[in-house]
Amino acid sequence: MVQNQELRVLQVNLHKSKIASAELLLNLEKGGYDVALVQEPWIASGNVVAGLKSQNYTTYTPSVINKVRSAILVKKSLFSHIDFSLSTDDLTVVAVKGAKDESLLLASCYMPHDCEAPTAELQRLAATSSRRKQALVVGADANAHHTVWGSPDINQRGESLLNYILQSSLVVANRGEEPTYIGPTSRNVLDITLYTSRDALVENWRVLSTPSFSDHRYIYFSIRSEAKIRNEVRRNPRNTNWDLYRQILLGKRLRPCVYNSHEELEKGVTVFTNALNTALHYACPTLRLKHKTKPPWWNKELGSCRRKVRECFNWAKLAESEDCWNEYKDLLRDYKKLVRRTKRESWKNFCSGFEKTHEVARLRKLLSKSPASPGLIRKSSGEWTDNCQDSLEDLVSVHFPGCKDAVSPSYEGSSAVNVPEHIFTENKIEWAIRSFDPYKSPGTDGIIPAMLQNALCLSVPWLKAIFRGCLKFSYVPHSWREARVVFIPKAGRNNPTYSKEFRPISLTSFLLKTLEKILDAHIRAAAPPRSLSKAQHAYTKGRSVETALHTLVFNIERALEYKEYALGAFLDISGAFNNVSTESILNSIQSIGVDPAIQRWIRSLLTSRRIRAEWNDAKMTKEVCRGTPQGGVLSPLLWTLVVNKLLRNLEGKAPKIVAYADDIAILITGRCLQTISSIMTTTLNTVQNWASQAGLGLNPEKTDLLVFTRKHKIPLWRFPSINGTQLSLKDRTKYLGVVLDSKLLWKHNVEERVRKASNALYACRQMLGTTWGLSPSLMHWCYTAIVRPILLYGAVVWWTGVRKSTYRKPMERVQRLAALCITGALRTTPTAALELVLNLPPIDLFAENCAAKSAGRLLAAGEFTYRTFGHSSVGNGGWANTDYMIPLFNWERRFKVNIEKDGWRKGMLATRNTLNIYTDGSKMDDGVGAGIYCPELGIRQPFKLPDHCSIFQAEVFAIAKAAELASNAPAGNSRVNIYVDSQAAIKAVTSYRISARSVLGSRAAVESVARSKQLHFYWVPGHKGIEGNEIVDEIAKNGVRLTSENVINIGKPMHCLYDDLDRSMVKKIKTRWNELPGCKTAKVMCKTVDRKYTKFLLALDRRDCRNMMGILTGHCLVATHARRMGLTDREDCRKCLEQGTRETMEHLLCTCPALARLRCKHLGSPRYDTLEEVSIVRPQSLLKFASSAGILKDDYSSWT
Repeated sequence: MVQNQELRVLQVNLHKSKIASAELLLNLEKGGYDVALVQEPWIASGNVVAGLKSQNYTTYTPSVINKVRSAILVKKSLFSHIDFSLSTDDLTVVAVKGAKDESLLLASCYMPHDCEAPTAELQRLAATSSRRKQALVVGADANAHHTVWGSPDINQRGESLLNYILQSSLVVANRGEEPTYIGPTSRNVLDITLYTSRDALVENWRVLSTPSFSDHRYIYFSIRSEAKIRNEVRRNPRNTNWDLYRQILLGKRLRPCVYNSHEELEKGVTVFTNALNTALHYACPTLRLKHKTKPPWWNKELGSCRRKVRECFNWAKLAESEDCWNEYKDLLRDYKKLVRRTKRESWKNFCSGFEKTHEVARLRKLLSKSPASPGLIRKSSGEWTDNCQDSLEDLVSVHFPGCKDAVSPSYEGSSAVNVPEHIFTENKIEWAIRSFDPYKSPGTDGIIPAMLQNALCLSVPWLKAIFRGCLKFSYVPHSWREARVVFIPKAGRNNPTYSKEFRPISLTSFLLKTLEKILDAHIRAAAPPRSLSKAQHAYTKGRSVETALHTLVFNIERALEYKEYALGAFLDISGAFNNVSTESILNSIQSIGVDPAIQRWIRSLLTSRRIRAEWNDAKMTKEVCRGTPQGGVLSPLLWTLVVNKLLRNLEGKAPKIVAYADDIAILITGRCLQTISSIMTTTLNTVQNWASQAGLGLNPEKTDLLVFTRKHKIPLWRFPSINGTQLSLKDRTKYLGVVLDSKLLWKHNVEERVRKASNALYACRQMLGTTWGLSPSLMHWCYTAIVRPILLYGAVVWWTGVRKSTYRKPMERVQRLAALCITGALRTTPTAALELVLNLPPIDLFAENCAAKSAGRLLAAGEFTYRTFGHSSVGNGGWANTDYMIPLFNWERRFKVNIEKDGWRKGMLATRNTLNIYTDGSKMDDGVGAGIYCPELGIRQPFKLPDHCSIFQAEVFAIAKAAELASNAPAGNSRVNIYVDSQAAIKAVTSYRISARSVLGSRAAVESVARSKQLHFYWVPGHKGIEGNEIVDEIAKNGVRLTSENVINIGKPMHCLYDDLDRSMVKKIKTRWNELPGCKTAKVMCKTVDRKYTKFLLALDRRDCRNMMGILTGHCLVATHARRMGLTDREDCRKCLEQGTRETMEHLLCTCPALARLRCKHLGSPRYDTLEEVSIVRPQSLLKFASSAGILKDDYSSWT
């Protein structure tokens, strides 16, 4: 860790000035200062400090509602955090970490002239600093006069402040009589610097001559402190030379071996880990972080103007002339305007330069980020912690109860046991390694997935030996036991201050995660059928949040339909993953018959866990004796098995249980409210008993109780209780992100959706203006990929709520605002026209469409029940015959695959006892076909498939038929080569994970051949003149032309069913559009949804897109529309100037004689009789005509 011998500090009052804020950033970057103590920063709307954001500095402001009048900027290379316990709107306190783990308190203080000096907050800060024995430096705008700090006179505030200073441990650092405040009519020393006397910290205090563009001047001083500095040398694994990485690893000539003891296993893991890290260090160069010295909006023009202003200020300061000060003010005003204009242009150019969606998504996250996490947090008692170490101790004690100090690890292990061969195979290990994203954050050993993925030939055999050794000796290597724990704010917490408002994320070794992933798949596959409760919807194939919500809402709606009561209890299990006892986990995995070797290893994993927690600059290592790591691969399964005992115990009884991980809802329906309340009490006590046995707690205060009913009068009844504590009744609750109200009317849920979508849209809105910013296509993507999914989250259960106009209108407003943001169209443009042109379906139709698609997908997985009422009435129910299936794994792979460009030539070399079979699929307007061709057997077989089949299904079907042909071939053919021109089909059929029935059947046929013959798959480039592929292509086309289908048992692909729903929605949109009153021009120019037209519109820049929308809808600044908007009082045509001729879009496009020549040039005719004729003209021509004619300009001077 590097140390800094002194801190260079600037102190200034910015007088709420934008230009002074910009000047401060420039001086900080250029002068290399470490800290800036700021009073009266520029405040934007919402009481947010603005203008002080910097790439190299962290800006700290107190989190308060009132207007903030203090701030501190600290270099990001320093370890610092804000102390919210001491900060107020006029006082910001930041702690900077020293080399010996002591903290230096820095404070920026503003003392209002209408309050006593010193303020109570400053006195409390000084007392706290003395009590903690921490060094303190305060930069303050005191608004007080006294000769002690250089003022020419003394006032009452100055005397009061000096009396306090003399009685405290503070010392005034001011030297000399140089004024810190200079105005046209007065000069004085109003800014003072204080520090604790025992530390003698402040040196070189002086007022700088550099103009600040505020009425206060810069104060500079240094603080003698050995502050810790972050290491700014980094490695970016994305820049790794992976070829060099592999060469280095192969050069080490590492050989995996069979481990005979846990000591040998520990050594083997160390050798393997060190080899990977060493190779990465050589192949990945180190980078030192570069810091820009000027903001991105700075240019030479600003530099020249700034020099003039500074020269004028220095002259006015010396001359003390009113004329000089007036000249300075004029120059400063011009400089401010130039800075504002330059900033705007820079931001416009920056936003307009985006071309890719992932860049926009990343910027949207940055714009919507809440303030940085605090350094100090509140304890459960409400008191603030004293430092980061205390904060970390509180976080660890809350999230990891019962943990103890870490001790030196020892080599402990169990006696050797037999490990079944099928648990760890090379296929499984390769699949597990490839399943991770390459550049995920590493654990404490520094291994990232890319390091394993780019050296599979070495990683797979080594890991196979290591994994078998781990299970053999029930041993977890030391580097795998320690997890790096970071705390992140929980979703929706804008200003988290309590420990429970953070979530711990455990970053463990990816070597361990690979092992966990294999064991997770093995345990799930080996578990007895029906051993897991169907009430659990999390971490289960084919189930999701949607299935949980559907099950819950379906039962509530059924009770309401039958005029029954539905009593729901929504449980809060405190810290389920972190608090569950180890014994309950081990008992649960034993109950489903997990292999004993795996049971022993899981016990070793859970009982040898260590965490290395981090919070700002504080670190702590603890041993954890309970819970599972949040972020561990096995953790979801282990929790599922623990809660499975409760769910299975309640199955078949009156309560209906819906569980998604640790979010559990209990629902009981019936006609007698008191009876179902008694049943609920019994059920809750059962849950409480289970929770106690598992080491968990059920919080009655956070358990929401709702009665779902449409009845207005509810008889008196006794609320259920948990261990004697009576629950309180609520009128609504949030479950899995969806707000459920007692009448299931969805009003509150719609309001919540609109609020969240509006926040997301606003974050995107900051990146554009009317004619600048994100391109229309990117803004369209922002809405359809980010905002609209937020707006319609969970719509499968609440889409009926959008039918009510009062609930629908807020959602329509969000979509309308998004459409205006996309196009930049006038605010008067009709919503229906915007939606039609942009291919944004009306929100109620789109919500129903999304719900129908979700319902169809769930029905295909067997997780949806249709009814004639409620949300389950969506769609048509005819989705049973689909090709979709719940994914399963097939680890058997006896064949070889080659998808290299010229790999198919290798198959041609083997001619003896070899069958070469070519396959292909074809889809044309008149049908779908497939074909196989085998020159050795002289077989040319076409097949006719159902019209609903996709080209992918046809390719997969042809592979299955080729495999059947190979199975029935003479026994002398020991080798089979199958040539396929679809890589997608090859990868699907040969994949370990199968999620389509057609692929499953094809895989079974392939495996049957591979058991008796050498089977090879080759990818062959299509339509490249390769004889066999060209022949089979023609055979497949002949299959399309067959008169009858000889293959009928292929289910519909999901996209085919989605297309049917989309076509139905488009019909409804067209009908609604035609029946809509008004929109005269738009209805002629845009008759229906046209994706090509939408694509053209979105490809335009923002200005042209705005103009095109004006042409299509007539809502632009032509005279008639400008008059309606109150922009002018005339509507005569500005082009032909004919008296009584109204300037409408139809007149300009069709008949205006002044535009006849341009009309003929661009539109092909000098005159059109109706707008209908113009509507068939290419949109590019319309835009060129409008631009050349200038018909969209707001210049009405021709009338005068």
